Amino acid sequence: MVQVLAKPGPGTISKYSQNVTAATWIECMKICFADGKCATVYFLEATKQCTKYWMSALTFLNRTEESEGHRIAIKIPLSKRSCSLTTEQLLHNQYYMYYPYVFTFMKRIYIGIRTSPKYYAITSFKDDLETYMPYDLSCPKSQLTSWAERRATDNSSVCYSHIVAPGITQLEAKELCELQGMKLLIERYEGMIPMPDTQRLSQSVLLTTPFEPDFGFVGIEDVRTWFGLERDPVDRTWKWSETSFIYMGFSGNPPMTWAPGEPKEVNNCAYLQRNDATVAKWPGYAFFSAPCNSTDVGGFSCGSVTQSARGIPTWNSLVAEYGHNQTCCVPDAETRIQWRGVM
Repeated sequence: MVQVLAKPGPGTISKYSQNVTAATWIECMKICFADGKCATVYFLEATKQCTKYWMSALTFLNRTEESEGHRIAIKIPLSKRSCSLTTEQLLHNQYYMYYPYVFTFMKRIYIGIRTSPKYYAITSFKDDLETYMPYDLSCPKSQLTSWAERRATDNSSVCYSHIVAPGITQLEAKELCELQGMKLLIERYEGMIPMPDTQRLSQSVLLTTPFEPDFGFVGIEDVRTWFGLERDPVDRTWKWSETSFIYMGFSGNPPMTWAPGEPKEVNNCAYLQRNDATVAKWPGYAFFSAPCNSTDVGGFSCGSVTQSARGIPTWNSLVAEYGHNQTCCVPDAETRIQWRGVM
């Protein structure tokens, strides 16, 4: 286990955690190490709080100082190659095979870790040639795809995630997206965020979904989430942060679904809001301009091209590094049933 000075950060899913009794940090780590489901463990010296987290429960870790008393240990299964790396190297731009070393409900899972001066980011990836659910092909485990009916090799798909982070600024949100190899999400075309009762899942990005209750925002009333829409400081026009996601033949900037009276001249960033009283029933959302340092939001939304288009190492390459054969690491039916109750 690799130890860092950090505490749980934005987007933590507390549902996939368990508080346990431990008098010391060493005891806390030993408890996690002995638990096959525990992927990360957190200890607060001041209160002796010891919390185990399952895989994907922690995406971002806030780095802290020694004097603050926050400690986290991450299970990182090592290969012959990674055994020779320093701690600093282990935590930046590295990928690790997870199952069978850490129990996971999904088969053929691996993780990637990146580091910035403020955060550690842990992303769970999956074999993009495997099919788990019909709506998240070709994207990391903690993200969904905007094209449910396309093959994993179809790079017109966009992977996206919505992170709950009340009070976060646009600059902080942008940094966290980039730490995952993503950018603040854009509106690929008008109407891309559907109302919850629509059936356009194959062409849309959802702020919440009935398939994954822990994905995105809980409920959609008055959700405000930072998107990648900014005013150019030179020509003062509004532009998207990433045009490679644009679909339906648009070049440059596609239409922007502004709320009535928006954008305000004094603002340079924008958030998307759902179900505001001023927004028409369809498409059910609109963009509002805001100061980039505004904290009056509930989170942020990130997007990227697919795993393969991003050049993420494949499952097969990790299997070879760890010395397994290509058919390894598929949990049997009985084991998956046992994990379902806790994952």
